[in-house]
Amino acid sequence: MSLYLVSFSGRLEAHAEATRAELRKWGATNLWDDTWVVEMDRAPEECLPGFVQTEAAFAMPLQGADMFFSIGRAAGVPAQLVYTEHVAPQLLAADRGGALATIRYCNGGEAVFARAVDHYLATRRDSVWATDLCRLMAGHGSDKGIGWHTYTPFYQALFLGRRETLTALFELGLGTNNEDTPSNMGRHGTPGASLRGWRDFFPNARIYGADVDRRVLFAEDRIETFFVDQCDAETFAAMWAKLPDVELDVFVDDGLHTFDAARLTLDHAIGRVKSGGHYIIEDVLRQDVDAYLGLIAARGLPGMSIDIDHPANIYDNCLVVAAIP
Repeated sequence: MSLYLVSFSGRLEAHAEATRAELRKWGATNLWDDTWVVEMDRAPEECLPGFVQTEAAFAMPLQGADMFFSIGRAAGVPAQLVYTEHVAPQLLAADRGGALATIRYCNGGEAVFARAVDHYLATRRDSVWATDLCRLMAGHGSDKGIGWHTYTPFYQALFLGRRETLTALFELGLGTNNEDTPSNMGRHGTPGASLRGWRDFFPNARIYGADVDRRVLFAEDRIETFFVDQCDAETFAAMWAKLPDVELDVFVDDGLHTFDAARLTLDHAIGRVKSGGHYIIEDVLRQDVDAYLGLIAARGLPGMSIDIDHPANIYDNCLVVAAIP
């Protein structure tokens, strides 16, 4: 048994209450707010239901040097920035010698993505500071760049030199905060956050989005959104009928996050991405990366996967990307 200092955000109430209930079962002592001392036979992130899902969690053994520290939307942007720029680099350096990512390729993807990958790796070795895309996404409430996911430094490299020329981007999954919808963000999520971040990053692009939850659809300057169900091919046909002439530079699948939904979406969306564009699948579970990359390989497209090292998110900080010849 080891003694741990544990603290977490209470903003995501259901997850926080699950953690509190489990801490009480373990005989934990509540010091103040949601800061506890508890003796456990395994690490708190393994034993406490809801702990990681609070999106802002900290656990430190009171003997030894190992530490668990997770920050997400619930912590707020200033805390996420401090975590990204100051805390996470220390944890990563101690954990894995500063390794940045595990990258795999298919169908000649190494040659296609070499420039972006090399730029990303070189930049992240030299600097841990949040990029402008990180700050744009975080400012709108998206978790793509700092906190639980860390994609935006890679996106900054992938889209290097294209900010002014990219004209159309589509992201599936607006991020509903209605908790009766699968893969929701919880009530503290901000629907449409990523779309607004993309709009601000690409000043000449129209941004399109879609979601299964009609309640979060919206329209703003250079943003249009539509209904689609990733498990129903007919809804894709109906959506594309409303966009008959749109050719996309980028398609991002940040939707249901199941393999079958990703495969159906790929079948009905990749044909809309023009030559020179990219098709991206986000939040791929680490154990499923090869299967998702296999979807790209089976189509004969140059592809890559990147599993970005993270001190807390050892689950789904992974992307799969296809280049359209």
